[in-house]
Amino acid sequence: MYMLFEQNSKKNFILLVTGSEDNDAAAKRAADTALDTINCKLSYVPPYESFEDIKTLQLRLFDSPYIKGRNICCVLDISEWIGHENEEYFAVLLKYFHDHRSRLEYIFTVGCCSEDDAKQLYFRLRCYLRGSIATDLTFIKTGSLCGYIESKNIARKAARVLAEMIMSEEMKPMRSYPTIDMMCDELREYSGCGTDMISPAAVREYLLDCDSLPAVVNSGCAAAFADRIQKLPGRLGDIQDRIA
Repeated sequence: MYMLFEQNSKKNFILLVTGSEDNDAAAKRAADTALDTINCKLSYVPPYESFEDIKTLQLRLFDSPYIKGRNICCVLDISEWIGHENEEYFAVLLKYFHDHRSRLEYIFTVGCCSEDDAKQLYFRLRCYLRGSIATDLTFIKTGSLCGYIESKNIARKAARVLAEMIMSEEMKPMRSYPTIDMMCDELREYSGCGTDMISPAAVREYLLDCDSLPAVVNSGCAAAFADRIQKLPGRLGDIQDRIA
């Protein structure tokens, strides 16, 4: 997806801006599938307080194939360190990353922020490691999310409305790959469309169902976007018989 650690590359890391709180799922799409992966959240710790997360990272490494001499991809959520890049504990982390760079490839993740917000963090990482910054646009740009939903065989007009719904503040909890996949699977089962394209009419009926995932998150918002589908120009298509 991002050509992170191509052969003979001197890069040690990528800083991935995800636009989502579910950073691990976004990073999974970018990780080298040939490497074992460990995930760890490195929470912000104020100066002079107990700094336990680095111990957690060490334990996970020692419980992985890393201890047997294999290279590992570390997916590390450092979102909480934005704004604290110059503090002593972050320098401790950076030195640790630098010391282990020969057999570790890092994907540092930050969610729910812009690339500009993460740039100071990126500059600090570059003081110790070689790498680049990238943005997963799926939960940042409505058009990118629309494309992802449409790839699940959902009609483009309906995919656009679903993307706009998920990008609304009321539906923020839905912004993760597993949740979107769950919604699309649920929608396919609900509509009974099998492998056929799911029509806007089927999506509208789904959103109006009080047991649908979007309605459970926010029924008022789901109903409002169902109404948007009703107002789409052109024929919405027929909804097939639902699965009994």
